Amino acid sequence: MTLVFTRTLADFEGNSPAPLLTKQDGPGFCLTIATAHAGESWDLCFQNHWEVMLVLEGHGRFEDPATGEITALVPGTVSCMGPGQKHRLTIEHDMKVMGLFNPALKGALAVPTSFVRSFERPDTAGNISLLSTGDGIGCSASEVRSPKNTCLTEQRQDTWKIGYIVSGRGELTDQTSRDATLLGPDMLYCLEPGDDHHLLAHSDLHLIKIDTAA
Repeated sequence: MTLVFTRTLADFEGNSPAPLLTKQDGPGFCLTIATAHAGESWDLCFQNHWEVMLVLEGHGRFEDPATGEITALVPGTVSCMGPGQKHRLTIEHDMKVMGLFNPALKGALAVPTSFVRSFERPDTAGNISLLSTGDGIGCSASEVRSPKNTCLTEQRQDTWKIGYIVSGRGELTDQTSRDATLLGPDMLYCLEPGDDHHLLAHSDLHLIKIDTAA
């Protein structure tokens, strides 16, 4: 997989939401990091996008105006809304939120069942599934916690791979050219289908990995 770019929140001078990944980048979806302060309330509705929201920090609540149902949002909560679904996000403690928006899944395509879920049980490697291809969003996502000196291999040839570093530091190395890129908190890397890369954890590493659906 060819390294297309890396970006950090610092590139956007504190703008919120920060557009770390846009449609023009190629993977087919958008990824933002937003910060919000206690007491704020957002009324949201995306007519032509599916929206996935992952709480990284802070606390709040999610309300469905159609049903009045309220769900607590804490770090590790994932919510999914289909096109045209109105929802309200209320910030109770300062929050940091990752938003994933897929504009390709709209029009005549079926809208998936919306959900709010917390992190599921880790697999044998310690990874936690956030989204699967069965959710119908057009990509899969997982939370990865890699101990210091662990090496992760990015080998699948048929998907784009996006990684967002929540905490810790690592080094991404192209196994063909041996070019290496240092990664740290609030950095995003984007790999297109192609050559293999290895990610070495220089410290305990916490990241969110997103793959486009094969």
